Amino acid sequence: MKKILAIPGSIHTKSYNKMVCRYLQSLSNSEASIEVFEIDAIPFFSEDLESDLPAEVKSLISKINESDAVIFSTPEYNNMVPGVLKNTCEWLSRGYSASAVKDKPVAIMGVSTGGFGTVRAQNQLLLLLSILGFRTSASLRLPISNAQDKFDSTGTITDTETQQKIKDTLTKLINIDKV
Repeated sequence: MKKILAIPGSIHTKSYNKMVCRYLQSLSNSEASIEVFEIDAIPFFSEDLESDLPAEVKSLISKINESDAVIFSTPEYNNMVPGVLKNTCEWLSRGYSASAVKDKPVAIMGVSTGGFGTVRAQNQLLLLLSILGFRTSASLRLPISNAQDKFDSTGTITDTETQQKIKDTLTKLINIDKV
């Protein structure tokens, strides 16, 4: 069974990206166990904190290290990766994180209310994650646009095509090492 860590790149309580990660978690089965790690408590990166890493950062690194793959679900603010997700990546760029992220397969999703589905933020995140050492693939990306038409008021994904695309992306990630 693959252990997959899903990381929503938003701290907004009603974030569509958090909702996607919770949906992913509901897909846990005999092939994959999916855990969600929210970055709400990750402190601003500072070299001053590196001599005694904050517990939240240690937990993030440990969860990534224990996982077989990672899924990031990013919003897009001003055509870019949100600051909180970039900040999380700063912690993952350091030597103490290198062994956890090195060659770790990663998928990127992103949900927006606009028509582009976070494509620009995903492009940036793809580059950033490859620089950090994750094993990235342009084929493991899923932009989800017009979220207001695909989620109900409780945060449930109601669009069956979107549900299937999420499942397909997850299946690709689970089978990434199979020939």
